[in-house]
Amino acid sequence: MKEGVFVINYFAHCVDVEELYENMVSPVCEKYELTYMEFTVLMFLANNPQYDTATQIVRYRHLAKSHVSVSIRSLQERGLVLGEHREGNHRTIHLSVADKARDIIADGRVAQGKFCEIVFAGFSKEEIEQVENKIFDLAFELELESGIVINPVLENEEHYKYWLGALPFFDNVEKEGIVIG
Repeated sequence: MKEGVFVINYFAHCVDVEELYENMVSPVCEKYELTYMEFTVLMFLANNPQYDTATQIVRYRHLAKSHVSVSIRSLQERGLVLGEHREGNHRTIHLSVADKARDIIADGRVAQGKFCEIVFAGFSKEEIEQVENKIFDLAFELELESGIVINPVLENEEHYKYWLGALPFFDNVEKEGIVIG
């Protein structure tokens, strides 16, 4: 792997994690007639209430602004997501999950739980925590040194190479990333 690439080998034997996740949550999407992107935005808001703007969703989930915007609009039209301006700031809309989305969130969390059981099968809770802690400790130290917010993304090398050249996120990692560990 060439220098300047920020990649953490993540379960080399693991199947394509992203595809597995989509397969695990697709029954929930179908049941509630949601697109995968709408589901992603809704679950992000439910699981991360401290991040409640479209900008934060784009930043932390590495999603296209246009896809997030269209999904938020659709979720608001269906009454699943609420938006409000706060503290006299009429430029930023703070989002929250509506009570109407309660069943979707519950089913989504069950699907996410099953996904985690599959991905982490064979690993003890302690081993999982050790890996997560090490990754986030390294990211925190880099944040302190650089002043730049770092969001660790765990990918296996095969998945990374597959998407390199096809997706801007992976191209940016190739150009701007650094090797850690």
